[in-house]
Amino acid sequence: MVGILAGYDNTATMLSLACYFLTLYPTYLHQLRAELAAAFPGDPLGPMPFSALSALPLLNGIVNEILRLGSPYFLPRVVPEGGAVISGRSVPAGTIVALAAHSQQTSEENFYPEPLVSRAVLARRVSALTTTTTTLAGVPS
Repeated sequence: MVGILAGYDNTATMLSLACYFLTLYPTYLHQLRAELAAAFPGDPLGPMPFSALSALPLLNGIVNEILRLGSPYFLPRVVPEGGAVISGRSVPAGTIVALAAHSQQTSEENFYPEPLVSRAVLARRVSALTTTTTTLAGVPS
């Protein structure tokens, strides 16, 4: 029982988010189904080796974006001796501060110019010089 409890919630959360986004944006669902059908013709319930799955760009893009956008974790840190100034506020030494990973993973400072547009979509835009798309997170560009 301990083995099942150690991490099932992460997998369940990420799979739920993937299902949510794929049903919300069926274009991605159809593209993913086509990519999987092309990679694994014949028996759709047959073996799918990791080496073959890892070579599928849309599948990997979706997994990476779900992990980026769906992380529920905080990154706790302890303020070092001497204290710190965080966002203009003095914070004494020994104080535990935390930052939600989601806020960093959707920040324009870290994912410029459009934090809710997947990296794969941006790469396609640059290479194809397109100007319109719909993001996995639902923000039209």
